Amino acid sequence: MSHLINGIFVIQKIQEWTDVPLDENPSLPRIHAMNNQAHEIERKALSLSAIEREQLANHLFQSVHNQELSENDQTWLSLAEERWNGYQADPANGIEKKAFFTQIRDSLGWL
Repeated sequence: MSHLINGIFVIQKIQEWTDVPLDENPSLPRIHAMNNQAHEIERKALSLSAIEREQLANHLFQSVHNQELSENDQTWLSLAEERWNGYQADPANGIEKKAFFTQIRDSLGWL
């Protein structure tokens, strides 16, 4: 589950850094797409105290922790871990944030 959470965090960071909202780009997953019931639950959950929200979040994370990754997710996770391990082994192989996102924008045809 922590990999899924980390993946969502990464996608959200990409959205922040690229100034391209996920909901406006059909080539990115719609993480924020929730039905009305889910929005109502979220609204109510956000009214809880910080401690209660933390306990609820922990319980929800644990409820999906044992879910198996799809073959596609496992492939992406393996690739991400391989690249991360490569970077940790030799940080000189990495590229700066600006260059990274420029490459992503160019490959997706974003202006």
